[in-house]
Amino acid sequence: MPDDVTTLIFATAIVLAIITILGVSKPVIFKMGFRNFLRHRAHSVLVIAGLLIGTAIISGSFVTGDSIGYLIVKETYDNLGETDEMIYLDQNEYFNESISIKLDEYQGLDSLVDGISPMIQSVVSVESNESGQFEPAITLKAIDPLRDKPFGKFITSSGEKEGLDLEKSDVVVSSQAAKKLAVKPGQTIFVRYMRMVITNVTTNLTSMLPMTKEFKVKYIAEKGGKAGTGSSIFLRLDVAQEMFGVKGKINLIKISNKGDMYNGVKLTNKVNETVHEALKGIDDPAVARLKVDLVKKRYLDLADEVGDMIGRFLTLFSSFSIVAGIILIVNIFVMLAEERKSELGMARAVGMKRKHIMMMFLFEGAVYAVISALIGALVGLLFAYSMISYVNNIFKIGDFEGIPFTFDNMSLVQAFCIGVLITFGTIFVSSFRISKINIIRAIRDIEEPIIRTVGMKTVALGIFGILSMILLLSAMWSDYTVRLIAPCVMIVCASLVLRRVLSSERAYTIGGLGVIIYVLYSLLSFFDEVKENGERLFVAAGVMLVLGFVLVIMYNSELVVASVNATLGKFPRLRPIVKASTAHPLNKKFRTGMTISMFALVIYTVVMLSVFSTIFNLDVDDMVEKEGGGADIFAYSTMPINDLENAMVIDVTGNITYIHSETLKNDIEDFQQMCYLQQPMYANNSGTLKRFTSAVIGVDYKFATNTTYKFDKKLKNYTDDQIWELVFAPNSTDVVVDSNFLTRATGGYGSIGTPLKIGDKVTLNTSLGMREFRIVGTLDESFLTGLMMNKSLVKILYAMNPLAYGNNYFMFKVKEGKSISSVARALEKDYRKAGLDTIDLRAQVEQTLQMLNSMFLLFKVFLGMGLIVGITGLGVITLRAIIERKNEIGIMRAIGFKRGMILNALIVEILIVATLGAIVGIIVGVTVSWEIFEVNVDDPTIQFKIPWLDIFYIIGITYIASLACTIVPAYKASRMPPSQALRRMD
Repeated sequence: MPDDVTTLIFATAIVLAIITILGVSKPVIFKMGFRNFLRHRAHSVLVIAGLLIGTAIISGSFVTGDSIGYLIVKETYDNLGETDEMIYLDQNEYFNESISIKLDEYQGLDSLVDGISPMIQSVVSVESNESGQFEPAITLKAIDPLRDKPFGKFITSSGEKEGLDLEKSDVVVSSQAAKKLAVKPGQTIFVRYMRMVITNVTTNLTSMLPMTKEFKVKYIAEKGGKAGTGSSIFLRLDVAQEMFGVKGKINLIKISNKGDMYNGVKLTNKVNETVHEALKGIDDPAVARLKVDLVKKRYLDLADEVGDMIGRFLTLFSSFSIVAGIILIVNIFVMLAEERKSELGMARAVGMKRKHIMMMFLFEGAVYAVISALIGALVGLLFAYSMISYVNNIFKIGDFEGIPFTFDNMSLVQAFCIGVLITFGTIFVSSFRISKINIIRAIRDIEEPIIRTVGMKTVALGIFGILSMILLLSAMWSDYTVRLIAPCVMIVCASLVLRRVLSSERAYTIGGLGVIIYVLYSLLSFFDEVKENGERLFVAAGVMLVLGFVLVIMYNSELVVASVNATLGKFPRLRPIVKASTAHPLNKKFRTGMTISMFALVIYTVVMLSVFSTIFNLDVDDMVEKEGGGADIFAYSTMPINDLENAMVIDVTGNITYIHSETLKNDIEDFQQMCYLQQPMYANNSGTLKRFTSAVIGVDYKFATNTTYKFDKKLKNYTDDQIWELVFAPNSTDVVVDSNFLTRATGGYGSIGTPLKIGDKVTLNTSLGMREFRIVGTLDESFLTGLMMNKSLVKILYAMNPLAYGNNYFMFKVKEGKSISSVARALEKDYRKAGLDTIDLRAQVEQTLQMLNSMFLLFKVFLGMGLIVGITGLGVITLRAIIERKNEIGIMRAIGFKRGMILNALIVEILIVATLGAIVGIIVGVTVSWEIFEVNVDDPTIQFKIPWLDIFYIIGITYIASLACTIVPAYKASRMPPSQALRRMD
C-alpha cells in the first residue's frame, strides 16, 4: 500500500474516531446534531447530492487511471508471457550466439532464471499463397524450440504446442496475423525479407535486394502464451540465420526468471546485477555495447506511472469543480446557521457553550461527510465506466480491444477518505465561524452590525499572515506555485491591516485589485519559465484571479446595483423587483461572494477548454497541405528499393523478378524517394550530450524543389532556397529537421532540458565514428519526423546499414480526380513483394482531428460535473434561503408585493448571481487561456480564437439549468400566504 494512501486512511480513521468518542461522551449534543439531519430529509438529500459530486469526480479520476494502467499491465503479460528481461544491441545489430550459451552456463544465474533463449527478430513482408492477402509489416521471431521451452507454449485450437516439431519449412502464425492474411494450417505463405549484413560498401547485388522464401503454416497460435500479442510468425532459429546470412549470430536474448510470469519480475533487479557480472567475463567485443532491458518491470512500472498520472491529471483538471464543491459546503453550513440563528441563540442562552455549538454542527456535518463520500465513491465508478465506454467507442483502431473497466479497491478507499477529509475539514472551519454568534442578536434575529474599523487582533492576524508568507517564499522560492499564491495571500492579509484605517470597501477593493494585478504580472513574467507541473500553476492562477474579482465586485456593490438599475430598472413595473432582488444578495456579502466564486470557477474551466477545442479545431485541407508538402500518400517499405520505377526482387535461388506498377505510371503525378534510418544521436545544448533516438532521413534535391514544405525557423538572413543549398553543398555538415525535433531532442515538452535552437549541433554515431551536424532550419511539419540530410552522405555515414543503399520511405502525389485510398491500396498490392505499407494522409489527419475533438468533448463532459456542482449549489442555496427568509417574504407580501413580484424577484436574484459568476469566469478563462497559448503553442499557423458562440451557448444552458433547479422553491415561496410566512415556525 502506497504511503500516501496509508496516510489518508490513518487521518480519516483518526477524524472518525474523534467524532465517535465525542459523540459517546456528549450524547445529547450528538442527538441534537443528528436530529437536524433527520428533520429536513428532503433538504438533507439535496445537500448530500451536492456534496457527493466532488468525491465522485475524485473517485472517477482514480478508477479511470486504474483502468488505463491495467490496460498496460494486461498487454504486458499477454505480450511478454514468461519473458522478464531482454538483451540486445542498438538498431537490432547482430552479435554472436555464443554469448547466450555462455550466459546459460554461468552458475550464478542457475538459482535466478528458468531459461535463456537466443532469438532473431525482424520485420518482414508476408503474402498468403491461397488467399492472395498480404501484410507489409509482420514481426518474424526465430527461436530454438528446445531452448525456448521455459517460455511457455503456443496455444492452438488443438491444444498447447511447444514447437519442437517445427521443420525447416514450417512457421507458426499468430492469430492476429492469420486473420489479416486469411491463412489456415497447412497453407503456404511467402516471406519477403532483406539480408541484414553488408560486409563492405562493394557488396554484391544479392545481399542488397529483397529475398523471398516459402513456408508452410504448421499451426495458428492464439493470443498469449509463447505467441504473445501482435501480428507475428515463428520459425526455427537456424532457418532464420540461413535466410539472413548470419550463421552463428542472433540479435536478441530473452530471459525468464524463476517463478511464473507474474512473480518472476520480483527477481528482476537481482537478475540484472548477475547478468552484468556474467557479461563482464565474456570475451567478445559486442559485450560492452549490449543493453540489458528489464522489459517486464519497465512496462509494469510504466503502467503504475501512467495510471497515477491519468488519475492525477483528471483530478487536477477537475480541481475547480472540487473547489466549487468546497465553497458549496461552506455556503450550506453558513445558511444552516442563519436559518437556525434563533435556535442557536436560545441554546447558548440556556447554557450551551461555543464548543457545544461547534460540536453540534460537526456531528451533523460528519453524517453528511460520511454518507456523501460513500455514495460519491460509488457514483465515481459509474462515472468512470461511462467515460471508458465513451473512449472505447471513439478509439476503434486496428486490433485495439478497448480499455478494460477495472479498479483497485484502494482507489475507492482513497476517494472516500479524501471526500470525508475535504468535507469535514470545510465543515470544521465553517462551524468555528458559526459558533461565534452573539446570543442577543441571534435570539432576536438581528443582523450582525457593520464593523467600521477592526481591532488589533485582526491587524495582528494580518501581520502574522504576511510574515508567514515571507518565510514560505524564502524557503520555497523555486516553487512557482508558491511564488504565485504566497504574494496573493500577503496582499489579502495587507487588506486586513488596512481595515484599521480604511473602510472595508476600500481595503478589500485594494486587496482584490492587488491580487488581480499580481497574477497578471505573474502570467506575463515567469509562467513561461515553468518546466514541470505547469498545470498546477494555471489552476492556482484561476483561483487567485477569481478571488480578486469577487473581492472587487462584492465591496463595490453600488456598481452592481447601478448596472441592474440601468437595464431592468428602466422599466417602472420592474423597479421594486430590482430593488428587492439586489438588496438581499449584496447584504449577504460572504455568502453571495462564495456563490459567485463557485460559479466563476466552473465557468472558467469550461471556457478555457472551449477556447482550446476551438484553437485546435483545425481545417483538414490546411493540415494535409502543411503536413504532406503536396503529397497525398506516405509509404514505408520493409526492404529498400533502389528505384520505384525499376524495382526488383530476388528469390533464394537467385531468380530476379522486376516490379512493374501501372498505378505508379497512371495514377501518380509525382513521387519522392528517401532512405529512413532510426539511429541514436546526441543533443548538445548545455555542455553535456543527451542521448535520444530519431530518424536520419536521406533526401535529394528533388525533395527540396518538388515539395511545398516551408521553414518555420531557419538561420537569420537566409532564404529557404539558401538553406537547402547549405544542406546539399559538398561535404555539408548542415541538416534540417521537423518542427518538433528541437524540443523532442531534449526530453519533450515541459520536461527535461532546454529545447535546442537553430544553430545548435547534434552528434550522430555513424560508421565513421561520431560526427557533428548543425541544425540550420526546421520545416513547418511534424509528420515526416527526423533529421534530414543529403542522401548521398547517408550512404557514406551508414555504410554498414543496408537501408542506406536504397529507398524505404516514399511520398506520392496522386493525380487529380483519382481516389487516394484506392491508389494507396493499389500501390501496396503492386509493391507487396517489397513490403510497401501506405498511409492515406487525409484519412490519417481526419482520424487524428476526430480523436482530438472527441477527447476535448470528453473533457468537456468531465468538466460538466463542475457545472452540476454550481447548479446544485444554487438549488440548495435557494431552498435554504427561502426558509431563512420566510419572515422577510411575509413582510413583502404584507406591504403589497404580489405573488408574481415575489417570484420574479427571486428569479432575478438568482440570475444576477449567476451572471456575475459567468462574467468573472469568462474573463478569467480567456485571460489564462491566452497565457497557456502563448507559453505552449509555438506554431505560427495556429491562432488564438475565442469561441464566443460556444461560450454563450454554455452560459445559456447554465441559466436554463439554474432556473430549472430553483424555480420550484421560488414558486412555492411566492405562493406562501403572508400569515404563514410571518410565523416563526416550520
